[in-house]
Amino acid sequence: MAHVCITKSGTEMERLLFGLLFSLKEFVNKIAPSSGHEECGIGSFGKCESLHRYQTDTYICHQYETSSGFRFILLSDTHSGDLSSVLRHIYTNIFVAYVMNNPLYDPHRIKTIDNQLFQAHLLQYLEGLPCY
Repeated sequence: MAHVCITKSGTEMERLLFGLLFSLKEFVNKIAPSSGHEECGIGSFGKCESLHRYQTDTYICHQYETSSGFRFILLSDTHSGDLSSVLRHIYTNIFVAYVMNNPLYDPHRIKTIDNQLFQAHLLQYLEGLPCY
């Protein structure tokens, strides 16, 4: 069974994963050829290099980061292939539809996404994937 994390503040493993991805992003931007842009971050709109995935002997970490700073991360086994289109689909067709378009959603106040429609559609989509 897959673990679906839909919180901003999570377990120690989730914080470690975020720290790793943050550090890898910084590293990628440091070693990338200079594009004349000094700062990378929210609002950079494609001015920075980005890390889409990394792989170990036991898992692949897939990441999709929106221009507004939302990060979507999937951990999969090493046989799942490229899941970037899956993450884009989750953002554009599920997250935007059920979270961003919800008038009760306040990104500055809400730490946990407890929208049941979002959770149900996300799980239904993930469970229907061949790599699930």
